[in-house]
Amino acid sequence: MIIDDAAEKYGLPDLRPALADFLNREKACGPDTVHPIGRQRRALSVSSLPFDKIQVWFKVRVQNTKFGDPSIVVPAQTLFSSPPDES
Repeated sequence: MIIDDAAEKYGLPDLRPALADFLNREKACGPDTVHPIGRQRRALSVSSLPFDKIQVWFKVRVQNTKFGDPSIVVPAQTLFSSPPDES
């Protein structure tokens, strides 16, 4: 999906600057650094990106191990998403 179309469809007006900030931090700090999320955007809403499209996932399955005993695998959970609507 085209980045700006995804931003419009999912109500994410800061998607482009968030991606630009992430890429700038990756370039400056390297891939082994954990980057915080939820901070003020430094990039502009018209920031240039090295790509035009992103993959949008509508369903994600997550499976983890039991807290305190990593040998026990807990059942997978599924998260579904959809764009906001008027209701």
